[in-house]
Amino acid sequence: EAGAPPSRSQSNLVLMLMAGFVALACLIGGIGTSRIGSGTDLGRILGADGTTSAPTTESTSGGSGDTSGGGDGGSEPLGIINAVGFDPPPGDGAEHNAEVPRVYDGDPTTAWTTEGYESETFGGVKQGVGITVDLGQAQKISSVTLELPTTSQATVYAGDAATNSGTQVGQTQGRQGQVVLQPTSDVNAQYVTVWFTSLAPSDDGRYRAALGEIVVR
Repeated sequence: EAGAPPSRSQSNLVLMLMAGFVALACLIGGIGTSRIGSGTDLGRILGADGTTSAPTTESTSGGSGDTSGGGDGGSEPLGIINAVGFDPPPGDGAEHNAEVPRVYDGDPTTAWTTEGYESETFGGVKQGVGITVDLGQAQKISSVTLELPTTSQATVYAGDAATNSGTQVGQTQGRQGQVVLQPTSDVNAQYVTVWFTSLAPSDDGRYRAALGEIVVR
């Protein structure tokens, strides 16, 4: 009869048909979802970096003598493990040694200075004074960069000990600021000495030389 409730078999049939429709709908939906974005570059859309780095090479320009700026700036600086004031006879062997770490502290505004003298030429009592840095072992030296707070005349020497003679890296005369010195031939040494042979007037009426920073490459 039309008004009679469905039999158990009829109910089961209806439930099976509904379950089949649901399963079919899920299958079709899953297939459609999996194809979303096919044929498109999602990496580029989402901002992914699809570039690759090309290998590069670094070159430095050679030179000699006294230059300002430029130079061998592409090379890594050599490590400095110690420094000491250099004041050979007739000097007392030391020259403001407490200040020497300032020349390799990475801050050119802190400076090592010589003692005060009576004239630009050391009052006639000596030929010069200097400061020596220790690289720890003999290494190839391609340049020495000086930060000079005052105008002075200096020669940079390299050797197996502190020295004011022998192998020269370069000279600077009356220069102030950054000065790059490059040897004209291969230099291998453990010690680099900046030997000042003239001084500049200071505020107290005496004469001194100063070195803000030294970088050896």
